[in-house]
Amino acid sequence: MNLQIEAAEVAEHFVWLTEAQSHQLTPTQKQNVADELGDVFLTLLSLSDKIGVDLIAACLQKIEKIKQKYPVALSKGKAIKYTEFQTS
Repeated sequence: MNLQIEAAEVAEHFVWLTEAQSHQLTPTQKQNVADELGDVFLTLLSLSDKIGVDLIAACLQKIEKIKQKYPVALSKGKAIKYTEFQTS
């Protein structure tokens, strides 16, 4: 539950910004977001430690799975789910 709360605190900084504004944060805004991202990261580290998951290894495994689902040749420049471009 804490992870949801911390992630929501990150999102809160962006909810009323346009995409362009979100890429041009002031130094204070950027620091505030960094603080919240740190909270998310620490929460993930704590959770992974408690359940015995190597968080870095899990991330690397997930990247490999994503590469398989979304090969660059089929997915670059497309905002569709992998099941859509593999059948077209």
